[in-house]
Amino acid sequence: MTLVLPLVSTGNVPQLTVDLILHSFDDDFHFVEDLDSKYLHPFVGPLDHTFDSNNDTSNNNSPSLYSSSLTDIKNQRPKLYSSALELFSNKDRSVYILQQRTPIIQGYINNFIIEVLSPLINRLKIRKLSILDSYGVFDTNIVTSFRMNNSNNNDTNNNHYLTSAISNTISTNTATNISIGTCNVNSINDITSNFQQSLNLKFDSNSNLHYTSQFFKFNLSDPIQEISTNQTIFKIVYHLLNNLNSSLSEIKYFTMLVHEGDNSMDAKYFVRSCLPMIINEKYSVSRDSQFKIPISWMGVYGMTDIPSTIEEGIYI
Repeated sequence: MTLVLPLVSTGNVPQLTVDLILHSFDDDFHFVEDLDSKYLHPFVGPLDHTFDSNNDTSNNNSPSLYSSSLTDIKNQRPKLYSSALELFSNKDRSVYILQQRTPIIQGYINNFIIEVLSPLINRLKIRKLSILDSYGVFDTNIVTSFRMNNSNNNDTNNNHYLTSAISNTISTNTATNISIGTCNVNSINDITSNFQQSLNLKFDSNSNLHYTSQFFKFNLSDPIQEISTNQTIFKIVYHLLNNLNSSLSEIKYFTMLVHEGDNSMDAKYFVRSCLPMIINEKYSVSRDSQFKIPISWMGVYGMTDIPSTIEEGIYI
């Protein structure tokens, strides 16, 4: 069993990525249930759909993602609106995907993990948890190899180093925008019994962050090599390791360096690059024509080609 969890982060890239996965494979994925969202900022909206799907919600009809619900609740009333936290599944229930549309209310992240996320993982008997994240140059909770390589420099403006290094990296190799970390739960399940010593927490005086490289093992070429104790991903892993009443054996962490703005192309790149690792080899997208774009993106993100002549206008 695999569960995909998108964190609310820079540019909402994880949410956009989940949108693409669900709608591009809407013949396989369907809505299961609304989860308790009391620790999230309130949200309600129309049911999302693609242009080639059924959008007639009259007469109990729903868009394709919601039309054949996989819920176990008999005689459930038709779903009429989207909520802040929804659970989807493929037909054979081997893959579950969460769509979290709003941030966790400040001060309640631990409550959300302990009371909502951890029980869900236990109930669904999840073995693999794939967590999607994104960050930008002004995210102060992030420890990157760029910052650490320059930590001895007298200039304390770490964002200067990060911005410069990112610009050079993006111009030469876009693959380094994504960092992928693997946590083998079984190998560190007693890490919390001797927290400080086992985690080997370190301190970066420039950013005033405590960080560790013990949870996740990243590729040496990845911009991210450690996670700080201020990050949501740290809190999630820590609490899950303290509530190991499930069969969870692996946590995969995917985080992407982005510039906040129109991040629809970042989401496409995320899916093309990582989808088989996020879920499994059955799911992959090799070309843009395979993507199904939800209607909620229209009018918000630039979905048309850049004009090449003055006759086509100056706006995207």
